[in-house]
This record gives sequence, C-alpha cells and structure tokens, in this order.
Amino acid sequence: MPDQGQVTGFLEEAGLSERTKLEDYLLVALGVRPLGLLTYPAEFPDAAELGRRIDARFAGRYFGAGDPELPVWTNFGNRLRYSLLRAVRSPVEYKTVLLREVVNAVLAGSAAYQASREWARRWGLHTREEEVRPSIRELYLVAPGPTAERLASLMELRERIRQEARAAFSPGIPPVLYIYPEERSADYVRGMGALLGYPECCVEAYYRARMRPPGDPGAVASEQLSEAGDGVDPLAYFVRDFYPCRPACPEAIEVGRRALTRLSGLDPRLPDRYLSLAGSNRDRLRAYPSGPPGGLP
Repeated sequence: MPDQGQVTGFLEEAGLSERTKLEDYLLVALGVRPLGLLTYPAEFPDAAELGRRIDARFAGRYFGAGDPELPVWTNFGNRLRYSLLRAVRSPVEYKTVLLREVVNAVLAGSAAYQASREWARRWGLHTREEEVRPSIRELYLVAPGPTAERLASLMELRERIRQEARAAFSPGIPPVLYIYPEERSADYVRGMGALLGYPECCVEAYYRARMRPPGDPGAVASEQLSEAGDGVDPLAYFVRDFYPCRPACPEAIEVGRRALTRLSGLDPRLPDRYLSLAGSNRDRLRAYPSGPPGGLP
C-alpha cells in the first residue's frame, strides 16, 4: 500500500486529469482492471495548448517560414534537409515525417507527458506506447504479470489487420472501419475488452452492435440508457467510453462496486470523486453522439 504522501501527490498532479488518475492509473494499480489506456495528447489537461504548438510548428516547417520555437540556424539546416526529403518521399509520407518530428519534439518538453510516465513508474505499472497516427498516441498502463505479453500479441494482430485494410481500401468503407478495422475482428475485440476489464457480456454486445448496420455500439448503448429513464446506477459506467450490454448489467455494476471499494480503502477522498466520474460517464453516453467517435477504448 502506498504511503499517504504518494496518494496526495498523485491527486495534486496537474499534468493528469482526475479521470485519468482514477480510471486508468488507480484502477490498474489496485487490481480492478489489468490495463488502462490514455490517448495523448488529446487527454492531457493542456491538450489545447499542445495542439496549438503542434499546428504552429508544423505549419512553419511545412510552408518554409521556419519553426517558431527553433533558432534561425536550426531552421536553415532543416530547410535543406526537408528539401531533400520532399524530393524522395510522396506528399503524404513527407507530411507524416514532418508531423511526427513536431509531435515528438513538443511531447519531449511536455510536463504532462513526463508526468504520465513518472506516475506509471511510481505505481509499479509497465507502459507501452503506440502511434495510431503521428498526432494520436496511446499510452497503455499495464499491470504486472501476463498482461504485457497478451497486449503485445494484440498489437501485432491489430497491425496485421490494419495493413490488410490499407491494401483493400475502397471509398465506400465507413471511416471508423478504415481507421479502426480491428473493430471487425472478434479476436481483437474480445481480447482487448478482457484486458481493459470489461465484462464478457458487454464485450459480446459491443461486437454484435459493431457488426450490425449502422455499426455504432455507442448509439445502441445510448438508446438503451434513454429508454431506462432516471435512476440508472452510475457504477455500470465504471470507466469512460465503456458501454454496458444494458444499463442494469450486474457484471458491469459489480466492477464499478469493486472499484469504489478499493478506492475507498486507498483514500477517503476518492469515493465521491469516483462516483462523480461514473455519473459523468453515464450522462455523456446519454448525450451521445456529442462525444468523439472511435473504436474500442
């Protein structure tokens, strides 16, 4: 059990959101779920500022005005290097290289990025980073034990599926299934759902909804929630972007209760905070699709 100083320091950390702290770091550290997932920089508290800097630095490099955060002589050298790069790469490849360089540079100096790694270490969690696109990264928070190996296998499967999807691309494919083609793989959805700590019944319902037109599990879950009316237990929505198979799913509620119990044992400040987060998860789904579309979190 960590000392109270570590818990207090973690709760006061400005580089991570309250939701990320409780739902990802603490629920994994306390054994409620094997795996947490943070998408960055979008889920960092200063995401808007990081995005502004990425846009400005990319535009300066791409259009030749120079990176506003680099000295003149460094920009001059970069212009020579980029002119050679542009000559040997396709336009898409060239933009990708530039954007990846800029994102890496901005993240290297980001206090939120450093905090995300440091607190994983302090809580005894392993990490794995993946690039979805140059400006969209994933940080997996991995519990000790076999989870890391299982995650590695799923990432290999995801990459194979994405390569096949790129090779078979056609304009009629819905965008979410082109960006996240692994959503149509039962092996991937079931494997990732299990690692994220989702009940099996909920994972199966998610997959069925994804495979049936219009292929939108969030819309199905939102409709169920609206039909259930008021009084739905927020603990069924124990982490963001999780869709229970039904609002009263006992397995989902049990995960939420287990999370609440273990957080209560860690610090008396946490139960009310966690219940507030669970309630906002429920209410956000009720307002779907106001949130961002995407695949299995």
